[in-house]
Amino acid sequence: MAKKSRKRESNHNNKKSKEKCKPNANKNESKKLSDFTYAELIVLSSTLAYSIGEELDEEDLEVFAVFLGLLIAELQLIVIQKQLNRRNQSNVSEEDLDIEDIDVDF
Repeated sequence: MAKKSRKRESNHNNKKSKEKCKPNANKNESKKLSDFTYAELIVLSSTLAYSIGEELDEEDLEVFAVFLGLLIAELQLIVIQKQLNRRNQSNVSEEDLDIEDIDVDF
């Protein structure tokens, strides 16, 4: 019975938080993750971890933790590839500039 009442409270709280989080029609910009402060990110991660921990059993938590590890590894690979592509493009554009600056007399 305790779980049912906890879920009812959770659903009631979710409805309240959804009402608070409705996007403002006047704002065209959305907040990016990089706009959050360090403290806000800590609170967000702690809240998510607690909520997920309450909903999943131990076995599912283990599987989810491994999944998140894989997701993090893939995201790190994507970031590195983007950095390398950006670096390679800047090297190519610098070489193009050097070639254009050379005067050739015929």
